[in-house]
Amino acid sequence: DLFKIIEHAISQLDYDKYLNSMVSRYIFLVPTNDGLLSYVDPVCYGQTVSQLWEFHFDPTKKESQRIYADVYKCNLNETKGKWEKDGDKVFTIQNQDVTSTASTVLKNRLEDLLDNIIVTVGYQAGQRYYRTKGNTFVRIEGITEGSHVYGAFQAEREYPLTVQKVYNMENGHALVVDGPVMGSRRSVAMCLSEHPELSEFLAIIQNCGALANTNGKDKRS
Repeated sequence: DLFKIIEHAISQLDYDKYLNSMVSRYIFLVPTNDGLLSYVDPVCYGQTVSQLWEFHFDPTKKESQRIYADVYKCNLNETKGKWEKDGDKVFTIQNQDVTSTASTVLKNRLEDLLDNIIVTVGYQAGQRYYRTKGNTFVRIEGITEGSHVYGAFQAEREYPLTVQKVYNMENGHALVVDGPVMGSRRSVAMCLSEHPELSEFLAIIQNCGALANTNGKDKRS
């Protein structure tokens, strides 16, 4: 009952075949249902208005429509290092049929969520940084209850996710965490610009066109 949303997403998107593979090893950073009430849409990172998605599960619907999301405007509480809802619900996004725009968007965000909580190698004692299936990085401080996990966003603000339970599987580890791993809103150029000692390297990648620019500001790709 704690994992109805992520369990259904895995099944609907055929990630069960991927996760059950005995050829590869994994670390699966599994958010609970409550943890999925605070997913911030990464598409809005470069926009003026941010959106927080609350994922829900309705077992009375047909299988393809059981997951839906209530969407709110949100602001970052810098003190708490967390996103907070700003006002009432803006809209609900749900799967109407397989060809609908809502279906495409919902599927895309669920795939993004899953890709960024699946680490594609097994845990190694002493190793802290791991690449996810979505080609982002996470920091894992341990695989015991109470250990901390950081996505780029959590690492920037030093507000980690906490491991609540550990399942030792034949092909890796499943770590139950209290929220979704989230990526950074800061681009490579923004990070490099904060370090004067890297200014020559930043100039090189800017001049060779490795960074997209819009109105003089670098743009995340």
